[in-house]
Amino acid sequence: MGKFSEYGKRITESKLTFFLNIISKKENVISFANGLPDPSTFPHKEINEIISEILTKNPNLALQYTVTCGPNYVKDAIIKLVKERGLDNITEENICITSGSQEALFVLFHLFLNPNDTIIVEKPTYIAALETLNPIGVKYLGLDIKNNEYEIDKLEEELRKEKVNNVKLMYLIPSAQNPTGLTMGLNTKKKIIELANEYDIYIIEDDAYGFLSFNDEYNFPLKHYDDTDKVIYVGSFSKILSSGLRVGFVIASEEIIRKVEGLKQNINAHTPTLNQLVAAEAIYRNIIFKNLPKIRQIYKTKRDVMLKAIENNFPENTICSKPTGGMFIFCWLENLVDTGEILMKSLEENVAFMPGKYFYFDESGFNTMRLSYSLPTYEKIFEGIEKLGKILSSLER
Repeated sequence: MGKFSEYGKRITESKLTFFLNIISKKENVISFANGLPDPSTFPHKEINEIISEILTKNPNLALQYTVTCGPNYVKDAIIKLVKERGLDNITEENICITSGSQEALFVLFHLFLNPNDTIIVEKPTYIAALETLNPIGVKYLGLDIKNNEYEIDKLEEELRKEKVNNVKLMYLIPSAQNPTGLTMGLNTKKKIIELANEYDIYIIEDDAYGFLSFNDEYNFPLKHYDDTDKVIYVGSFSKILSSGLRVGFVIASEEIIRKVEGLKQNINAHTPTLNQLVAAEAIYRNIIFKNLPKIRQIYKTKRDVMLKAIENNFPENTICSKPTGGMFIFCWLENLVDTGEILMKSLEENVAFMPGKYFYFDESGFNTMRLSYSLPTYEKIFEGIEKLGKILSSLER
């Protein structure tokens, strides 16, 4: 249709939605494609009690419009939450509550980027971030992740080339990254901050999985090391409380928050009031903090089950990430076979995964795959990986 704007013309069907639609048409599929939280991590009883109490004691507040960036009661709860991630000196004026972290990314990308501006992203990175960025018409510079390592020196070399202009932003997932599950080391984080200050680049830090660290040593986010307000922190309740509530938040300088507020007002006025209050109460009542050890243990055990199944069933030359947290394992296949074609074969065996090339802005990772261990049972993980391993091994012959 010729009536669409240039931006509208660049919007295409989500690759994630496309593949999930294909998968949904199959019955009894063991799906490693979805990044859905395990429902056993949801505090059903506690959320029910919170909602009942809110609607009994203060229904008008919960069912009425509220201010665009959220009431201070909710912001104060978020201040309490992020202190656990090492973020201090955060005020109410530094926070805007959003409808999930996805809305936060949409707003921030549109506030900062013009067509032909350059943004630095990890290779691979979160598929929905790329699908939000592509219609803007941006250019990309990659921070490669290979063999479970961040190639920060290569990125620094690229930045020092004169031909790299208009680098406005970095979009990074430093903790339990999607799709690899890896976490940046301290030296890499400090180097990122150093480069951001040297080249005057803002960083959008997506910390959706930050609370899902499996290691005893706690990894602080980039924002913890930021003393120049270059890091814009994006958080979410989806993995630590409920994905269906659609509550996220942005933490940034007051100047940036005012811009976020202005654009969000034009999109949806505010995040649903009741959902915000539920999230806040879950913090004040220590429901989230009490539940986190259980959530981490569930995903850590499932990670271990999947890694063991991969070790026993995948070809020996397959390289897979060793997640330090989160929900995903990312694999690189040495035989250079397009994993989109492998998906079609695996669906015949009722096993699904996400082809990895769509997590690369240039689709260069055609021989990669993302495997989610968050939703399937232990038995289904073993069964699905065994079937997938047979398919991969058959390609080795």
